[in-house]
Amino acid sequence: NPSVRAPRLPRWTRQEILVLIEGKRMVEVRGGARGGRGRLAAAAAGATGEGAAAALEPKWAAVAEYCRRHGVERGAVQCRKRWSNLAGDWKKIKEWERAAAGAREPSFWAMRNDARRERRLPGFFDREVYGILEGRGRGVVAGSSSGGDAAMEEVGVGGGSGSGDRV
Repeated sequence: NPSVRAPRLPRWTRQEILVLIEGKRMVEVRGGARGGRGRLAAAAAGATGEGAAAALEPKWAAVAEYCRRHGVERGAVQCRKRWSNLAGDWKKIKEWERAAAGAREPSFWAMRNDARRERRLPGFFDREVYGILEGRGRGVVAGSSSGGDAAMEEVGVGGGSGSGDRV
């Protein structure tokens, strides 16, 4: 029945987000599933419309596969959307922090959620995730190895963007 909506997927946990960040970094470090990066590479290759969207999919399929190997059962579309939200919110916070320093505005981190929303900022963003996206932090990704045992990996992400509903 087309009028029945699919159930809402569960929120991403901090651990799932850390795995996503590391997965995206690993795919990009290894040249992605197709080499190049994002829409710019697709456009440079002459892909437009559906061709550009199809050119992006191998990257996110590879990210989703990395996530699956580390215990995060999310598909390529979910990974791409979560990254897009992370990136947007991270950028808003970064720009706010830069402008607030010279304008005597409070830091994002010192504001209450309602004050953040009044300023059109994300209501919540995990500070550790922010630091990792800034390239300042290192996180630990706990996932499942192929044998089902808990595996721990150090995650160090340099640069990038981040955003989302709740991080």
